[in-house]
Amino acid sequence: MKILLLIIGIFYGQCLLPNSALAQAWTLSGAPSTTWSSVASSANGDMLALVAIGLDLGYTYTSTNSGATWVTNGLPNVSWLSVASSADGRRLVAVSGDIYTSTNAGLTWTSNNLSMYGFTAASSADGTKLFVVAAPNLVYSSSNSGTTWTSNTLPISNEQPLVIHSSADGTKLVIAGALGPLFVSTNSGAAWTTPVNAPNADWQAVASSADGCKVFMVGPTNLIYRSVDYGFTWQSNSVPGNTSWTGIASSADGTKLFGVAPDVGVFVSTNSGIAWTQDTNQFYSQLYGKQSMGPQCSIICSADGAKLVLIPGQEFTYSGGDAFIAVPNNEVWISYSTPASTLTLSYSDTNLALSWVVPSTNFVLQQNMDLTTTNWVTLTNTPVLNFSNLENQVILSPSNGSGFFRLATP
Repeated sequence: MKILLLIIGIFYGQCLLPNSALAQAWTLSGAPSTTWSSVASSANGDMLALVAIGLDLGYTYTSTNSGATWVTNGLPNVSWLSVASSADGRRLVAVSGDIYTSTNAGLTWTSNNLSMYGFTAASSADGTKLFVVAAPNLVYSSSNSGTTWTSNTLPISNEQPLVIHSSADGTKLVIAGALGPLFVSTNSGAAWTTPVNAPNADWQAVASSADGCKVFMVGPTNLIYRSVDYGFTWQSNSVPGNTSWTGIASSADGTKLFGVAPDVGVFVSTNSGIAWTQDTNQFYSQLYGKQSMGPQCSIICSADGAKLVLIPGQEFTYSGGDAFIAVPNNEVWISYSTPASTLTLSYSDTNLALSWVVPSTNFVLQQNMDLTTTNWVTLTNTPVLNFSNLENQVILSPSNGSGFFRLATP
């Protein structure tokens, strides 16, 4: 049994789908023009949610087809700062002066009646654990999809915007602030630690692998920081050019990264941030001359890193209360490339487990008992989503014969 399974693993390792980490093209989505402040995505990139800042269009828009078409729904017309999504895109949390949650992909919303000023929201993959950072130094957390909330005070005194990021299971958290503080939690925010060598900067965005082990931060230098131990120690990666990074996105395995800055566009890494390549041809050839990049530009990606959503950004002038004067770069751009999916095999004495990161395109699991034929059979086993690593998994009970497996488009 063990020898047989090892042979299967080696065979499939030679037949992986081609690597295509760089986006092939950017297209303008069907979203209306307004001062977009935040975007969230399901793991496969199909379900998207947008929130806007300012009173001209301070609503939430959602899409079920990767941004091709959008609908609005019943959030109050106020300045929304952040939105976060579960892996299936059905559970959403949006923050401004209040926290609102949705369990039906944004069709209806519920207010949680908290009087606070939230900056950034984060969600676990199953949507049960929610987190919001709020002025001046509070972290709100919920373990029941926003039905009830508890607050925790961070040891900082200045009121400042903060960004928060959660691992897929909601246990590993990283908070970074505008004046340099950095906090790490390994127990869903019950306790917080400040790493000894934490870099200080005006942090703009945080991303991580699904398990929370690989963490990436960007700020107003040409350095992109990364950690491979849940945020406790950090290394800097010099990126060509001298720019202020405002957004970063990571694939579920933490290998594919996308950094964005207003003066250089998009940079891409396929080795967890060790080396970076500018996405010049794919980005500026279509966007340059149509719309400039603002200082608040941001980017997100699907779990496999194949679908990207970019908000070029906007400048804000705060004028008190909920009033902002905004100069928007108000388009939403979408990119899609052929996903590179890897089928992973593990086994016990009785079971064979096959798993792959949630794909941005439809894949089916197929089996062939003899490679001398073309008789690939699509398995009917329903994949189960592992919320800790955003991987689909199928458990099989192998026979004593030979067998080979692959992922294929239907």
